[in-house]
Amino acid sequence: MPFRYHSPLDPGCPEVLEFHSMHEDDPISQMCGCIGEIIEAFERSHRQNCGRCLKYGVSNIEVVD
Repeated sequence: MPFRYHSPLDPGCPEVLEFHSMHEDDPISQMCGCIGEIIEAFERSHRQNCGRCLKYGVSNIEVVD
């Protein structure tokens, strides 16, 4: 079975902090059932535009099942 990889975003990045604080306090985001998809889409697009998060993700890559 092949492994999947996840490169996390830098938790200290101001844009990442803003995104998470916006969605943590929003009950509609929490109850919609699609918050995981929203987070994945944000991570993909943000990683392409933020060198800080790209470097952090490469340094801290995770293997997921």
